[in-house]
Amino acid sequence: MYPDFAYERRNVYLGLCTDGFNPFGKHGRKYSLWPVIVTPYNLPPSLCMRREFLFLSILVPGPDHPNRSLDVFLQPLIYELQMLWEHGAEAYDVSCQQNFNMRAVLMWTISDFPAYGMLSGWTTHGRLSCPYCQDNTDAFQLRNGRKSCWFDYHRRFLPSDHPYRRSRTLFTKSKKVFDAPPPEIDGYTLLEQLRDFGTDRTPDCGGNGHKVVYGAGEVHNWHKKSIFWDLPYWKTHLLRHNLDVMHIEKNIFENIMNTVLNVKGKAKDNIKSRLDLSDICDRAFLEVQPDGKYIFPPYGLQGDKKREFFYWIRDDVKFTDGYASNLRNCIDYGERKFTGIKSHDCHVVTQRLLPFAFAHLLDPDVYQAIAGVGSLM
Repeated sequence: MYPDFAYERRNVYLGLCTDGFNPFGKHGRKYSLWPVIVTPYNLPPSLCMRREFLFLSILVPGPDHPNRSLDVFLQPLIYELQMLWEHGAEAYDVSCQQNFNMRAVLMWTISDFPAYGMLSGWTTHGRLSCPYCQDNTDAFQLRNGRKSCWFDYHRRFLPSDHPYRRSRTLFTKSKKVFDAPPPEIDGYTLLEQLRDFGTDRTPDCGGNGHKVVYGAGEVHNWHKKSIFWDLPYWKTHLLRHNLDVMHIEKNIFENIMNTVLNVKGKAKDNIKSRLDLSDICDRAFLEVQPDGKYIFPPYGLQGDKKREFFYWIRDDVKFTDGYASNLRNCIDYGERKFTGIKSHDCHVVTQRLLPFAFAHLLDPDVYQAIAGVGSLM
C-alpha cells in the first residue's frame, strides 16, 4: 500500500496502549489516571516490552474518568504522528554513520474492552457491542439473567463442514447453523458509516459534549468519530484495535475457577442461569426441579475434592523465583477461593496448572474441556 515507506527498513512501526488505574491504591481515594504508552515494533520481541522502550507519550490526569474526552488529550500525539508520517524526523544511523530521514506509522492500539470503546468510538456494551459484527448479530437478552448473551453465536465462524454446525443437542436445542460469518468491514465503509450517522469528533464538540448519534444502540453503536481517523493511513489498516490478552485471560480464569469452586456470589452457575438454560439448551439433568432445587453440577468441586485441590496448591505447587507469586498467599482457606490474585498469576495458573490440575478431580469430559485437550466429535 505504501512502498516508499516500506522500502526504508529504518522506518519505525509503533503500537499504542492505554488503561486507567488508581495511583493511590486501596487508600479509599477515587482517582483515575490514564497513561498513554507507545512502543516500537522494530525491535526483537525480547526487547519490545523492556521498560526503556516503553515511551510514556501522554499522561491524562484525574481525578475523574476521561470518558469520551480522551481524544482531547491525544491531540498532541496525533499531531506528532502525522508529522512523522508526512515529513519524518532527522535521525542518525550509528551502523552506517550517516543521517537519514526517519518516518513512523502507528500500526494499532492495545487495550481492554472498555478502553477499546474510548479509542475506537464504538460503544462496547449492549447487544451491538461487537465492533466487527455490528448489527449483524444474533445476540439476545436472557429472560432471567437480564444480560446480553452471545451463546451459540460462534458456530457460524466454523468451517462449513464442521460437525458442530449440524448438532441439535450440544448448543441451542433443535438448531443447526449454516450461516456464513459476517463480512469484514474495511476502513472506507467505516468512514461512510461515521459520515452517514453524523458522528462528531471529540475535539470539535468539546470533551464529553457529544450529541446523541442517530440510530445509536439500534442499528449501530457509534458515539464519536475517533481522532485516529485523522491519521492518513488509518483507513487502510486491516487491524486497528487489539484487545489485551491479559485482561481476557484474567476474566476467563476467574469465571472458570469461581464456577468450578462454586464460590458464592461469583460462580456463573446460579438459579437464574439454570432457569435460562431450560429455555435454550437440551440439558434436562441441569434444569431446576418443580420444588425449586437443582443438582450439583458435574463441573463443580465440593467437600474433599475442593480441599484436596487447595492443599495441592499450598503444599506441592512451586515455581522458580520471580516466575509467579506464592499462590498459597492467594488462597482464602475459610471461603475456599482465590483472592487478590494478579493478572500474571492468572496467566501462569491458566497456562501451566489448568492443563492437568483437575485430571483426577473432575469427570474426564469436563477436565478435557477446561484443559483444552481431546478430540472433536
